[in-house]
Amino acid sequence: MKAIILNSITGKVTEATSTDSHPAASGTLVWQDPKGICLGEVAHPNDILQILRIDTPDFLAFGEAVASIRTALNLNTNQIAKKAGVIPNQIARIEQGQHNPNLLTMLRVLDALGYDLAIVPK
Repeated sequence: MKAIILNSITGKVTEATSTDSHPAASGTLVWQDPKGICLGEVAHPNDILQILRIDTPDFLAFGEAVASIRTALNLNTNQIAKKAGVIPNQIARIEQGQHNPNLLTMLRVLDALGYDLAIVPK
């Protein structure tokens, strides 16, 4: 998963990629810049790094993002489904790219994960 991230202290905008292979990852997903510098955990946004855009070009990518964040938060599909008000099978199908969720479902799932949906210019 790729993202555009703003460092609110320096004002620098950089592209980042999520990875679990960075030495700082320790079993979780982190954002890594093109130079290999760890910018922070995917599942735990902070006040310094602001995610301006996450590139998810299709519903499989959205599902992969949901699965990555859910895993990083050590939550299972039942927990997310309960928080989002959907059935667990629906979360699994979204994560596998087998379900095309409507906007309301996407918003509920993202809210259950602690994320918002943002519309930004291309």
